[in-house]
Amino acid sequence: MEKGFGFIVSEEAGNDVFFHISQCEEGYQPQEGDVVTFELGQGRDGRTAAKEIRFVSQGTIEEETETMETTDADTAE
Repeated sequence: MEKGFGFIVSEEAGNDVFFHISQCEEGYQPQEGDVVTFELGQGRDGRTAAKEIRFVSQGTIEEETETMETTDADTAE
């Protein structure tokens, strides 16, 4: 990942939720299809954004988790 941000597909929020790599647990490099948990918060621009993003698993979506969509998102190195 090069950009350091992307979107999480969220059924709970009703739309895709922006995330920044700085909100991912230490050492976690998001990949498309990852299942994650997160809190909804406010980004620097005041819009809704994912906070405290934690990796759960790759693949199957479980209840109370969300899927990471990183097609347009990349991690800064």
